[in-house]
Amino acid sequence: MKLTLPEPPSANRYWRHAKGRTYLSTEAERYRMVVQAACGILCMYPLGGPARLTIEWYRGRKSG
Repeated sequence: MKLTLPEPPSANRYWRHAKGRTYLSTEAERYRMVVQAACGILCMYPLGGPARLTIEWYRGRKSG
């Protein structure tokens, strides 16, 4: 099984601060929903034995 996830937003774009509160940005909430949906698919296929995880990170172009 192969799972491809988008690159997460940078820490500077993940959190927002206003009126003494810290909260997730809209971009961070969107990213979390995409990852949760992708991982929800994995729950439909329980593993019957050992698993191996390989991570290949391809950093996207910096925007801005």
